[in-house]
Order: sequence, then structure tokens, then C-alpha cells
Amino acid sequence: MHREALPGHEDEIDRRVRHGIYQSFMGTARAPTAADLAPALDLPPDAVARSIDRLAAAHAIALAPGTRHVWMAFPFSAVPTAYPVKTAHRTYWATCAWDPLGVAALPGLDAEAHPQC
Repeated sequence: MHREALPGHEDEIDRRVRHGIYQSFMGTARAPTAADLAPALDLPPDAVARSIDRLAAAHAIALAPGTRHVWMAFPFSAVPTAYPVKTAHRTYWATCAWDPLGVAALPGLDAEAHPQC
């Protein structure tokens, strides 16, 4: 049973959702969906969806055009880019030429960047 999302607690919910997005990127190299996050954060799915909307409106994350799917949570990209970052276990995608440094630093992994430009 999930905790109720109480009115006035949006900042706390947004913090938890944003953290969950980063945890997913760091652990799996992919963006989570609202359906992934809701049970993991013990929140109602509609509260997670509203939080994703608020985070996108605040430019904390970017959504794929016309969707509620996380496209970028800087420095991570949910889609392949010209800035792959390879670790021993997976490949992450950075959003721009500077972001491979952040991609490697956030999970604290040894990594190699192989930009294609």
C-alpha cells in the first residue's frame, strides 16, 4: 500500500521522484517510467506523473516530445547520443560533450568516454 500524496508536499515528492530517476539511470542506464517509479517510491502513480510534469516544467528533466517519458535527466540521456560513456557493466549516454564527466562521476564508476565528434 502506497503512502498518500498529500497536498502541499509537492516539493518532497518532486525530490523523491527526481532522486528515483537518477537512481534508475545510474543503476540501469535507462530512464524509468512513472509506472516504474510509483511502487519503488511508495507513491500513487498519478502523484508521480504530476511530479514528472513539474520537474519538466522546471527544466530539471526533459521529456520526449509529446510524452511523459523522461528523455534526459542531465547529464544522462535515455536515448543513444554521440557521447557514450562505457563502464565495466554498461554503456550510459551523455547529453552533450561536457556531460560524460558527470555521467562517470555520479555513480562513481571507472569509465571511458568515446565521443563521436
